[in-house]
Amino acid sequence: MREEVAAALALTSIGERKAPRAVDCGANNGYWTAALIDARPAAQVIAVEPSSVAAERLHRRFDQVGTVRIEKTALATVTGAATLWGDSPGTGLASLKKRRLEHFGLEMQKLEEVPVTTLDALLSRSSLSPSIIKLDVEGLELEVLNGAEATLTSPTTEVIQFEFGGCNIDSRTFFQDFWYLLSGHGYDLWRLGPKGLHAVSSYRGADEVFTTTNFFASRTPAS
Repeated sequence: MREEVAAALALTSIGERKAPRAVDCGANNGYWTAALIDARPAAQVIAVEPSSVAAERLHRRFDQVGTVRIEKTALATVTGAATLWGDSPGTGLASLKKRRLEHFGLEMQKLEEVPVTTLDALLSRSSLSPSIIKLDVEGLELEVLNGAEATLTSPTTEVIQFEFGGCNIDSRTFFQDFWYLLSGHGYDLWRLGPKGLHAVSSYRGADEVFTTTNFFASRTPAS
């Protein structure tokens, strides 16, 4: 997580003395939020998590951290309610999509009914205008972005981190979808590899690799 946070910070215009503002979508255990707080102790974070078990875990972890707020909800393109699926309560595999994982010896079961909202709606009732948005929502990343038009076009949004991998097989989404959506909004795309950030300057079919990878969309050149 430290490498992910460092990459996100490198793509912002935020100086070392400034406190970044972030939304951790799919916070689960809170590892990403904790890494950001470790890197920038004054960072302000909204940690978004639909699972009751995971949300309670986040409250225990961050209740004494005044700059972290927990929002127990799922994110999508509409508001309402939906079924959260997973292999066990509090799992990091929980998703609004019932994934097919029998080939890993895992069976997704109905965990609970959860509230659903859009990222735009969530932020509209918050005083926080994030500079960094992290998405790890088990294959629903594109759907969250499709419900975030105002957030994508906001001048305060500098970096969007999202996972792409096996979950996208189940959600039937492709890297091409992310490329056209984000580049169409004026973002540059980056892939995080073992040696740091690598620019994805154009789309190729070879980019459709369903091995979990962290990508970043930014409006600021990497420092």
